[in-house]
Amino acid sequence: MLVLAAMALLGADGVRADDHDAGSEAATQKRAESNVARFWDAERFYFWFQSGETAIVDTHIVSDLFFDTPNGINVMLGGGGGYNIDEHWSVEFQGHGTEPDVRSKSLGKVREYSNITLLPSARFRLPIDGGPWVPWASAGLGWSINDVNDNGNSRVKLEADESTIAGSVAIGLDYFVSPNVAVGLSVQGLIYPNQTAEFTYRNANGKVVRRAQDEFNLSSINTLAHIRLFPGQQGSPDGTKKRTFLLADEGPFDTSDLRFYLYFFGGHTEQFSKDFGGPLTLEAPGDFNATLGGGLGLNFDRHWGAEVQLMNTDPNMEGSPYGKMAEVSNFTVLPMVRFRWPFLGGRLVPSVRAGVGYAQFTINDKRGWIDVINSTGTAARSVATPKVTIDSPSVAGSVQLGLEYFLNHNLSFGVSVPFYLYPDADTTVKEVGKRKVNGSANFSGVAGLLEIRAYLP
Repeated sequence: MLVLAAMALLGADGVRADDHDAGSEAATQKRAESNVARFWDAERFYFWFQSGETAIVDTHIVSDLFFDTPNGINVMLGGGGGYNIDEHWSVEFQGHGTEPDVRSKSLGKVREYSNITLLPSARFRLPIDGGPWVPWASAGLGWSINDVNDNGNSRVKLEADESTIAGSVAIGLDYFVSPNVAVGLSVQGLIYPNQTAEFTYRNANGKVVRRAQDEFNLSSINTLAHIRLFPGQQGSPDGTKKRTFLLADEGPFDTSDLRFYLYFFGGHTEQFSKDFGGPLTLEAPGDFNATLGGGLGLNFDRHWGAEVQLMNTDPNMEGSPYGKMAEVSNFTVLPMVRFRWPFLGGRLVPSVRAGVGYAQFTINDKRGWIDVINSTGTAARSVATPKVTIDSPSVAGSVQLGLEYFLNHNLSFGVSVPFYLYPDADTTVKEVGKRKVNGSANFSGVAGLLEIRAYLP
């Protein structure tokens, strides 16, 4: 929404400026020539990030199992890279990922279903009068990797994780907010063949009480927003301006201008404490506590700026004899001030950020029952997981060190080391047949992150 608002403001500014000389044919021709030079994106490498909602056309799987939307929306995350061969044709490699819930009308949530689709594709662009608006269409054929995961009900067995071919058709619209950054919207159809699902349900004694087999289909319609980033520098149609692939050799890079920016980051957070309460701890899934987020900011002058950062982690809640029994989501919002000091003509920019905000802690994907293998290893017993609570929301603070390197005037890559600070959050753990235990959890830690930052314009 913020990106689209920026597009509207930039478009409105352009309209107001154009009104002064709208009646001049010479001025109109001059603007067209200027736009060709400014937004000519032929022979350029690009990469993009996108997100939005995917709607599976037929949600039925097998028996009374169906695909459901986690938290009311089935989010698709994706992106890829490509190359504009000329003014119209591009080749690119797309990646799309979703993970809807698998829910039973009688048993509740029983699984999650991971789908990763990889698609070599062709894209046709049709720039409008050499200006910032670029409609396009794309089509591709590739591969889909599917996995049934996150066992929500240990008595349910679901086999539906075949890998298949996949196809894609899409239409979209890009708007260049600068020569190196475009934002836009698209509608995409992902097409898959039918797959076979086998479902088995056992009672507490291990006896099969329900078994079924059926075909299902993952084909979907997706509504997406994206940002497309162009490293290096664009050339010009007449060859007078040199094109570079990755690093621009002409400035300016970071400047003292008033400039908006947005950024994305990902990495790992190492929490200082793992305690939750009772026998439960907070553990990084697979030793990697994935930390994802982004932000929107404004540079006021050469050194000072302000931003709002959004960050999320989902450590596992684990304990004996339950193993993993839930996830604890930490969603943090941090208004911050940023001080930076450009070097090398604004190409290398270290910075310090600090701020105070709030955090929301949510317990999700909790398993009601866990099958525990007996000491002999020959049988299993079903154990009810503890009832747990955590106080939320909470105040949050952060101090962050960063370093970014500008690829061109509008795009930089960087690293950051944030220290995230939280007070203790009160928790309770009530195991079956035992007294309730009061405890505390603390999400404070240090992270290592990679950042991509886009400056507008």
